Amino acid sequence: MHAYAGSLEYGHFTVKAIHTLGRKEPPVSDTHTSTRREFVKAADGYYRDGCVFREDIDIFDTMSAIVRYSNGTTMTYALNAFMPYEGYRVAFNGEKGRLDVRSYERQPWTVPDTHEISITRSFGKRTDVPVPKLTEGHGGGDDRLRDLIFRNAAMPDYMQLPDSRAGAMSCLTGIAIRNSIDQRRPVRIADLVKL
Repeated sequence: MHAYAGSLEYGHFTVKAIHTLGRKEPPVSDTHTSTRREFVKAADGYYRDGCVFREDIDIFDTMSAIVRYSNGTTMTYALNAFMPYEGYRVAFNGEKGRLDVRSYERQPWTVPDTHEISITRSFGKRTDVPVPKLTEGHGGGDDRLRDLIFRNAAMPDYMQLPDSRAGAMSCLTGIAIRNSIDQRRPVRIADLVKL
């Protein structure tokens, strides 16, 4: 394991896992596969062996970030891009309790529900929130978003689209995190752009 930035006092920590699995091409079972592989390799120079752990692959497979907003709210973010399953967990902690969301995207085991939501009152009981089973894209989100954008559909206030400033701030947060990793220091959005 090689640490690119490794001090939590700076509010960032990123690790790149490197596994040397060898540079030999895997065996090819048929001429068609071999010809196709060579054709696409000639087009862009990338050998599609599916191994993200080669030493020359320099993306971050594991990362975490701590983000502090101007109103004092703190976000912690962690990503494991090499896992054998997909999905996410989100938790919001507040004065009155905690909201937990678990989404199962793709995994090698069967799950009864694709999404789980629960609310736990501070020092109180936990309540599971029923989630409708929607099979459409992204749990029904694609259709709702399309309706909101193109059909001007009526939606409750909590489902209204964020404005372009919110979208820009989301992108800038990611850019600040990446700069923080590269520079090994905290990076403020105000240092990147003037809003």
